[in-house]
Amino acid sequence: MELTIAFIIICVGVLGFGNVEGNIYVTSFGARGDGKTDDSQAFLKAWEAACQAGGTKTLTVPGGKNFFLQPLIFSGPCKSTVTFELLGTLLIPNPSEWKPNKNNRWIGFKDIEALTVLGPGQIDGRGEAWWNYRTPADRPTSLHFNRCNNLQVREITSVNTPRNHISIHNCTGPTISNLNLFAPGESPNTDGIDVSLSSQITIKDSSIRTGDDCVAINGGVVGINITNVNCGPGHGISVGSLGRNGQTEIVEQVLVKHCTFNKTQNGARIKTIPGGKGYVKGVVYEDITLIEAGNPIMIDQYYGCKDRCSSGASAVEISNVRFVGIKGTSVKKNAISMLCSDTKKCNDVGLEDVNITAAGEIKEVQSVCSNIEGYSRETTPPVPCFP
Repeated sequence: MELTIAFIIICVGVLGFGNVEGNIYVTSFGARGDGKTDDSQAFLKAWEAACQAGGTKTLTVPGGKNFFLQPLIFSGPCKSTVTFELLGTLLIPNPSEWKPNKNNRWIGFKDIEALTVLGPGQIDGRGEAWWNYRTPADRPTSLHFNRCNNLQVREITSVNTPRNHISIHNCTGPTISNLNLFAPGESPNTDGIDVSLSSQITIKDSSIRTGDDCVAINGGVVGINITNVNCGPGHGISVGSLGRNGQTEIVEQVLVKHCTFNKTQNGARIKTIPGGKGYVKGVVYEDITLIEAGNPIMIDQYYGCKDRCSSGASAVEISNVRFVGIKGTSVKKNAISMLCSDTKKCNDVGLEDVNITAAGEIKEVQSVCSNIEGYSRETTPPVPCFP
């Protein structure tokens, strides 16, 4: 009888059920971590054990191993409060091995409250095999979170993602910190962090070097605080693009502070598409350092249509925007470019304590603007639209 009870206790511990304290290891469910064997089912079994056991659970991916995974979704709701502890490396399949899914996401988490994803492990997107193989819409996002409230993601490294490194969608209260997101500057559409339909977001203390926006703030974002992010190479920290295909989209309460744009293609940018509806308001870029950046300050309400762009019958309205304490160098002559729609001009746009000088091959910088109302104080180069 005693041996039988002992055997049951051992089995329960291995499966992770009832083991409130301690870690649940994916290797206990058959994951090999040899970089070749498909460990997807072992990960899903380990997740089920951690999610449904109750209490507080840590699902651990051991260090020193490479876990090959097909696209996965870790779903809730969970009976447990789960920490996904990544110590090893996750490897994406090459395009020829990929098992397609309709959303083109590699690793997804959805419907989970108070989830923590913790490093210092690595997510290897092996993007070299993907960037020239398929169109951007056909490449997978590395890490996607959907309806994960009070999420925490920290101390993760993501390299060479096929498309964007991380997507945050329909989440309330996520905190993203101490991340390293790396891909070559020429890698296509490799956004660092995409945020949409989410509120009260914190992104801080991270380094993002990639081939598209370091952070892209999309429609439906209300309340986002981005601090101490080193961006470059990349396309800057952008609001938008908004209003594609006539959509109605809103973004408000945005603070980007204590950030650096180092040799980025753009810096502080708001971009909308003619014909869209909705608004952008309450945006502040403050205490920004520029190191040979392109387009350091930009509002573009004609995004994506270049010289062929007409104003359209409507536009996403832009108001209550501040650029404060932005200093450094630009490699583009138009250091400040604010081209607003003649359908809905930009209102209440202010620049204060801005000092941008020339770098690289250009001799001097200038400002260009249209259809905008606001003010500038202690701003170099001066803005001709403002008295």
